[in-house]
Amino acid sequence: MEIPGYVVSPNQELYQKLLNITLINGLSDRGWTVPNVAYATIQALAPSMPLGTIWYNTDTNKLVVKTGQASLSSTGLEAITSVAIPV
Repeated sequence: MEIPGYVVSPNQELYQKLLNITLINGLSDRGWTVPNVAYATIQALAPSMPLGTIWYNTDTNKLVVKTGQASLSSTGLEAITSVAIPV
């Protein structure tokens, strides 16, 4: 979600409008969207993000969550596996 930067200026009303549009498109009663990115991007972003951050991996079509810090034996990232839900 690309939340517009806050700037105090004569265009303050435009900021409020852009912020509302961004939030409505990403967070609404119709659902919640997470960033859609390739795994290489997730790996680059993960070190600076807090635990629990979620991305949609466009390479594998799976959700990925940051569950720990990267180490020599682990990336600190886990793919969320699918569970079939009967409809």
